[in-house]
Amino acid sequence: MDIEEIKAAVRRKPFRPFAISIVDGQQLVIGQDSEVLFPRNKPQLVIVFNADGTMHLLEAEAVASLITE
Repeated sequence: MDIEEIKAAVRRKPFRPFAISIVDGQQLVIGQDSEVLFPRNKPQLVIVFNADGTMHLLEAEAVASLITE
């Protein structure tokens, strides 16, 4: 998946929650209280921090699709 699609979903105004579907079948919900980082030195990496303290490191090839409303 193209990381630019995730960036667009994060930056959408007004923000709308979405989910990232991972190739292993898991879904990672990105809510308003999630923090999503895109490291400049690793352009194919997404780092997600959720309000419950969990952190997820995702490489572009691990992302199957975005689920939006």
